[in-house]
Amino acid sequence: MAIFAMGLHISEHEFGLLSELCRPAWVAMGLTNDIYSWDKEKQAADEAGDDHLCNSIWVLMKEHGIEKEEAENMCRGVIKENVANFVETVRGVHERKDISMDLRLFVETAQYMINGNVAWSKGAPRYNPGVMYNARQLEWMTNDTPKEVEAWDRQDKVERSVFRRERMPSFVDVVA
Repeated sequence: MAIFAMGLHISEHEFGLLSELCRPAWVAMGLTNDIYSWDKEKQAADEAGDDHLCNSIWVLMKEHGIEKEEAENMCRGVIKENVANFVETVRGVHERKDISMDLRLFVETAQYMINGNVAWSKGAPRYNPGVMYNARQLEWMTNDTPKEVEAWDRQDKVERSVFRRERMPSFVDVVA
């Protein structure tokens, strides 16, 4: 969805490389989701009488005979390791000339997806009972989101990307 939303073109040839480069980001986001979704998934399974969950917390608990907290800590360790690996990937991609600009932009964007995934998980009503949507969110859910006011062309993407690196701290800078 991000590739489409950003208007990027990733060739068939580069999709395999995209998967390889971004794998640590996907692992980090998937495990983050498993940590934050555990209580909701466990409750749903209990209510349905299921004794099996598709969640890494459950898998670790069963495979290692450990409690939830220890399984979460194991996941956090794997998340940290994958984020550290992805930081190095992002640093390296900036220097590569053998891949397309669109692939470089996507890899750079994936670092913000990791942060967004954590922020969403920590604050979403889905995983946080008692948290409510704000007025803008409710308006958009009821009446749809506003239409985009401008489209980016490829050169604008490059300029915005350069601006972001010069003006905002990147994920690489914050985690390093």
